[in-house]
Amino acid sequence: MPSSPAGALHSEPGQPRVPPAGAIESGRLLPLHAIWAMALLLAVAALWPLAAFPEIVAQDYPNHLARAFILLHRGDPLLAAHYRVDWLPIPDLGWDLWALAFGRIVSLEWAAKLLVLISEALTISGCFVLGRIIVGRWTAVPLLAFPFLFSAGYAKGFLSFDLGIGAALWAMAWWLWAPERQWAVRLLVAAGFSSLLYIVHFYAWAAYGIFVLGIELTPAMSSPGAPRLARLGTILRDGTQALPAFAMLWWSSVVPLRPMDPSKRAFGMFDLPWDRLGEAGQLINGDTAWGAVGLCAMGLALLLPFALGWARLNSRAAVPIALYVALFFALPNRIVDTYWVAWRVLLPATFLTIASTVPIGPWRRQVICAQVAVAALVTAAIPLLQADSWRQSERERADFIAAIAPIREGSRLFWAHSGVSKHYVVTHEIGAYHVGSYAVVAKRALVQSMFAYYGQQPLHFREDWVRNVPETSTMFLPEIVKSFGGSRISLAQFVERFDYVLMHGADDSVERVLLPIDHLQLINRVGDFRLYAVHASD
Repeated sequence: MPSSPAGALHSEPGQPRVPPAGAIESGRLLPLHAIWAMALLLAVAALWPLAAFPEIVAQDYPNHLARAFILLHRGDPLLAAHYRVDWLPIPDLGWDLWALAFGRIVSLEWAAKLLVLISEALTISGCFVLGRIIVGRWTAVPLLAFPFLFSAGYAKGFLSFDLGIGAALWAMAWWLWAPERQWAVRLLVAAGFSSLLYIVHFYAWAAYGIFVLGIELTPAMSSPGAPRLARLGTILRDGTQALPAFAMLWWSSVVPLRPMDPSKRAFGMFDLPWDRLGEAGQLINGDTAWGAVGLCAMGLALLLPFALGWARLNSRAAVPIALYVALFFALPNRIVDTYWVAWRVLLPATFLTIASTVPIGPWRRQVICAQVAVAALVTAAIPLLQADSWRQSERERADFIAAIAPIREGSRLFWAHSGVSKHYVVTHEIGAYHVGSYAVVAKRALVQSMFAYYGQQPLHFREDWVRNVPETSTMFLPEIVKSFGGSRISLAQFVERFDYVLMHGADDSVERVLLPIDHLQLINRVGDFRLYAVHASD
């Protein structure tokens, strides 16, 4: 019986853990040129919307676009009156730094498209390289990663997170490939990866750290008789690659930018395990029914071969994957101002599982062909099924720009979804979720829903009256009303500080009931948007 490709990973100390060329050729199930051709076709099927639509259509994209516009126009006096920029070595700066670098060369819309393209290329290529190192040969299995490019990170517009995950996969590959004997060089390069990942996105940095910890724990767990003290020393030594990131985190946290709100809990709710399973739906656009269908199809394609004995997981990746899964169930659903926390560790676990899968048995060629066929079908279907939501989002954006045409440059605009449900917006016009942020670009306006969280963005509101209200990024009127329940300022007092109010939704009766303002004058109506002028009370 031939030896397992995994054995090549346990080479002599100091040697790169890659098997010899003969082992690679003998283990390949599909020709290499066929694998690359399929990867190119799947990439086209996944990325054609970048060419077909003038802008990315994603939940948070308008907010990120507006923030980048402010960063690129810091000298604009109208913007400077509302916003300020505080540069610190905080995590989650991937999109901000990218926009500053490329937004001066191309339009911000194309800078964002280029970032999405690079993010997805890094993710897919990272899966292939990880598979080459872990399994010992180039295989077609990483093609199964394509449908997971349409995760919540893509649908919700988590630009920095997606870029960070792609970079993290390459950092994982480096850590596995680099010879242990050359530990100083290995550690130095890894420290660079660690620092870069921290700057790009905190959870990408955490995903890489979990992987490294799992890899370093594997020898001790697989060989109980090994000298544990020596292994502990190695783990501590290799853990020093995180020190620059910890230093940046400490530096950014001790600078007194604002007083912390003692009433706000640092952690959100901890879900029961069976409740947490629902969050796995975020792996493939889980807010839609067809996203759930795609996830079920990919779940069967990935897991059924394991159940039938047609595939196995390379043991090298078992401990990191186990750590990811344990944290998926153990983490809260929110940490400080970051939501969707637990799901973020399941995504790298999925990519690592795909990269570490080895088809076995006499039907292995047929199995991998069937898996790739399912992945190709899901990858091609998702953009087609999203197209109506994207087109509707484009129409809503055009209506919004027309609706705010009467407002003055540099005005203060309070806006919210009113008379339309969150589920409808997410499933039918997801690009309109943060549509109000386009007022920053079109009118240099103050928009209350801009992302300006300390520790997450370099952008902050200049005035305390807008900075200190609860849940400023909430955009649905019923939720806004609820958030002001225990606030020191009433919603009416808050809204009166704005020049204009804009409501979005087919039913205008909602704002008449929920907005405690009797001096709003309707001055424009376009589509489902209603623009009111705010007149000061006597």
